[in-house]
This record gives sequence, C-alpha cells and structure tokens, in this order.
Amino acid sequence: MYPATYFGLFPAFPRGERGFVAMSFDPRFDARWTNVIAPAINSIEADGKRLAPHRVDLRTAGDSILTEILDNIARCRIFVADISAIGEIDGNAIRNANVLYEVGLAHAVRQPEEVILVRSDDQSLGFDIANVRVHRYDPDGAPDKAKDFLADRILQGLQEVDMKKLLAIRSAVESLDYNTWRVLSYTLTKKSLNHPVASVANFPTSIAIRTLLDLGAIKTVFVRPTEELLSNADGKPEELFTYQATEFGLALIAAVGKEQGIFEPEMREMIKRLVLGGAPADGGS
Repeated sequence: MYPATYFGLFPAFPRGERGFVAMSFDPRFDARWTNVIAPAINSIEADGKRLAPHRVDLRTAGDSILTEILDNIARCRIFVADISAIGEIDGNAIRNANVLYEVGLAHAVRQPEEVILVRSDDQSLGFDIANVRVHRYDPDGAPDKAKDFLADRILQGLQEVDMKKLLAIRSAVESLDYNTWRVLSYTLTKKSLNHPVASVANFPTSIAIRTLLDLGAIKTVFVRPTEELLSNADGKPEELFTYQATEFGLALIAAVGKEQGIFEPEMREMIKRLVLGGAPADGGS
C-alpha cells in the first residue's frame, strides 16, 4: 500500500466529531451559518455521535489562531468551506483570503472527500480552485433546500471515506502472513509487545514487527526517557520501548472477525489461542 494513501486514511491524529467550517464573518453570512451550515452538519451522525459544527472567529482570536486552525483542520471529521464572493472589483469576484488559505491547508492534509466547498455566487473562480469541485447552493433564497443539499454532500463524503478505509483494510489483511498476525494478535491481548532480544529464534518476530510498523498496524511506545535512549546506544532495546496496536491494527483484527462471522467474545478467545500457541519469543510485557 502506498504510504501517502495509508496515512491519509489512518493518520496519527484522531478524528473528532467536529465539522470544521471556514467562512466569512461578514454579517451578511450570519443567517447561512445559523440556518444552513450549522444545522446541516449537526444533522449528520458518525460512529453514533452527531457532528458538532465549529468555526474559529478571527475577530476575537488571539496569537494562537493559526495553531487552532491547524488543529481543527487536522482533527475534524469533515471540513466545510463557504467560498462565496464577498464583493467584486471591476467585475472580478473578491473572496475571503483567510477562507481560501484554510481551504489550501485542508487540501494539503485531508482526503478530497473530506473537504466540501460551497458557494452562493456564479462569478468566476480563481485558476487555482477552478478545477476543484465547488457546489452551488442558495442559503439565502432557499435555506431549507440548501441545508438538505449540504447535509447530503457531507454524508456522501463520509461514506466515500469509509469505503476507501474498507478497501485499505482488505488490502492490508491480504498482505499479512502467520507471523505478522501472531505479533498483531499479541499486542491486542497483551496490550504491548517488548522488542525481542536479538537472536536467530527471534528473527521472524523482528521481521513481523518491521512489517507491521511499515503498515501502521502497530506503533512504538517508549518506556524510558528519550534522552536515555539517545545516550545509551548500546543499551538493550527490549528495555527501552514496546510496541502497541494502532487504530488501524485493531481495524484489521475486527475486519477479519466480521468477515468470518466471529465477534466478541469469540474473536478474543481465538486470538488468545493463537497467541498462547505461538507467543513471540521474549515478547512479554
């Protein structure tokens, strides 16, 4: 699996329940936020929780505004931007520069399906976004219709992301062998796996750990201070850090159980038997 594709689907940062909105704070846009955008986002459920609409008020923000924007773009479940023109000069549309900047950030770090762009004007778009899908809606003239339209676009985007995740999981499941499944199962039942002592017997476990790290199914967790690791290059690695299953690793286990019709507690019992039958050597924690 191509790394950029994988990290886009299962990033290190968690996805929250926020629907982050980039839009002008011009008073003319207040009604569309209250009657269209906010209720459209709040009408969507993801993982059993309703999305919470959120926007950063640039009029009252402090010095940490950029950090807050970056954090919201990184952690939100969906990104919505209203790039409607706020005026014109010589017949050319003027669009909010802050909003377009946030759109650029979102396009750089999020999947296309997670970025929803809307506008209420028919004026020409800049060349840099002219080839990006921008939905036309009428939040002022037909707010109810605009709300339903936006909610449908958000739901469709989330469904497309879920489908890509499913395809990624299936691809990863088919790439794992017995040793990688054994190591991954161990991190699930035992919560963590110590780095194996260097030996011929532990070579398959070391290879499996490397494979799972590259895939993103497990992660490294330091149990000693980082400075100790850096200053003790000859120390025992098994005493310095452990490995734990990631969200993606847990998704792999769950996918196999679901596909085979095995659920809790049967799935955990099967994993325990796998671990007990061939626990990674020197892998306890």
